[in-house]
Parts: sequence; structure tokens; C-alpha cells
Amino acid sequence: MAEFIVNIAPEKEALIKELVEQLGGSVDNVAPKKVKSKAVLAPKELLVREIKDAVEELKLVRAGKKKLRNAEDFLNEL
Repeated sequence: MAEFIVNIAPEKEALIKELVEQLGGSVDNVAPKKVKSKAVLAPKELLVREIKDAVEELKLVRAGKKKLRNAEDFLNEL
């Protein structure tokens, strides 16, 4: 049997439960998982975050924990 996770409005919950049960299925109420969302950042904050990420990546490269690829391989992949 297939399982689905569906987000519905509270006022439609009873209707959906009834429909699923009429189709021979069962409904389990599951607490929604909290998902970390990326907040919308101002352009300046976004730029600062991207620069910090780039610096961290460069540190990994210099420490030998990450390897760079050349621009030709990158362009060929596109």
C-alpha cells in the first residue's frame, strides 16, 4: 500500500479522512515536521554569507580536504 503525506486546511480534514476511508485506506494524524527554511535575506546579507562560504571552501582546499577542478572541465560539463 502506498503512503502519502498531505498538507490540507484544517476545515477540509474531516472530508479528506472520510474520502480516504471510503477508498479503503486509513488516516494517521502525524505532527508536521519542522523544516528549516532559508530566510529571505537582503542582498547585502546574502553577499556576506556567500563570501563567508567561499572563504570556508578555500580553507578546505588549502588544507587538502577538498580538491578543485579546472575551468575547462567545468565548462565541458555544462
